[in-house]
Amino acid sequence: MTAMTTKRKMRAIALFGMFAIVMSFGIQTASAGPLGGGDSFENATQIYSGYSVETWLDKGDEDYFHITVNPGQMLVLTGTIVSADYGAMYQSIYDENISVLNTLDIKQYPSDGSSSSLMTVSFDSEKDYYKLYIRTKADSYIGGGHFQYSLDVSVEDHYDANSETDAGDTFDAAMSISHGSYDGFLSGNYNVNDGKHDAWSSKDRGTDNKDLYKLSLEAGETINVKLTPADDVKLKTMIYNEDRANVNSTESPETGVITRSSWTAPYAQDVYVLIERGGDYPSGTYHLDISIESPGEHGLSIASFETPSTTATGTILRTNVSITKTTSFDAWYTVVVSGINDDGYPIAGTACVKLACDSVTVPVWISIPPGSEIGDYSLYADVYAIDWDIVASTGPEVVTVTS
Repeated sequence: MTAMTTKRKMRAIALFGMFAIVMSFGIQTASAGPLGGGDSFENATQIYSGYSVETWLDKGDEDYFHITVNPGQMLVLTGTIVSADYGAMYQSIYDENISVLNTLDIKQYPSDGSSSSLMTVSFDSEKDYYKLYIRTKADSYIGGGHFQYSLDVSVEDHYDANSETDAGDTFDAAMSISHGSYDGFLSGNYNVNDGKHDAWSSKDRGTDNKDLYKLSLEAGETINVKLTPADDVKLKTMIYNEDRANVNSTESPETGVITRSSWTAPYAQDVYVLIERGGDYPSGTYHLDISIESPGEHGLSIASFETPSTTATGTILRTNVSITKTTSFDAWYTVVVSGINDDGYPIAGTACVKLACDSVTVPVWISIPPGSEIGDYSLYADVYAIDWDIVASTGPEVVTVTS
């Protein structure tokens, strides 16, 4: 046999071996479905929403994936042991710092048919996006440790208040809204036991535990908040004023119970509405209705109007207007004292006062120029709100101007 013939035979044998390996790998890959995970966090396979894989695991095998999730989104991970053999595995979700966010152990006995578990995590607006890792590790304390499993990954949008993100959970990051109806979402902290082998069938986790909204109120306006939780959730509602002081707090007495909260702004300001879970409950959507009620009547009246009976040209006339206000919100008012004589010659003075539920006497000074006409003037006292609507009036009081 020549050397060339021997080389050709060796090459043929090598090619046949490579072909056999490729065919074997091709059959395994086809039966296993899409590409499996990497062998470490550093070599994790990047995946996206809708990813699905089905493959075999042996004792000590580990699959690693990574995926990006935005604020207001939920990662949903379903792991299933699909073979009829014994099997056990751990599936975990990690943050970018390789800290565990959620983990489950899945155990399979032949009599079960299949074992499946569900994990979810959802995120607040602290970061622009979140890089997450998924690890599946085979355990072998049940049976021989060789079994088939599937992994299904999806990302669900649960954005707040018709936005494309999550409402902030700090005052500085509060989401600006106006009155209206909105849907929001909060993460859960919840376990569901499947009743078999002391394993959890579902673990619901996340960092989106509260949502904070901001809106503007005018003086005397009342904010009314109606909060409808999911049937299996209790929620808290808290209203904060512009100083970030809690001015109203309400909590569902039982799961699914609607709550209502109100507060009246004493003066124009931004207010905050905080929605927060009232305990360890599943993730879920809530419905938020916010209405703004106008101040209506100011509850203000003029108790008395006093002025001297006479004054002289070239002096300043002091009048006193006593005002009583019965409503609790603070508001600015303009007090005007003005009048004319029989010939229509005018004199007037103004003052401003900020008033809530109280009684005050407001001095209003009127300058009487040296060249003013002498005679009798009929003076009226009027109180105007900040929008220049007149809210109280009295008079006349007659003052005689002398030279």
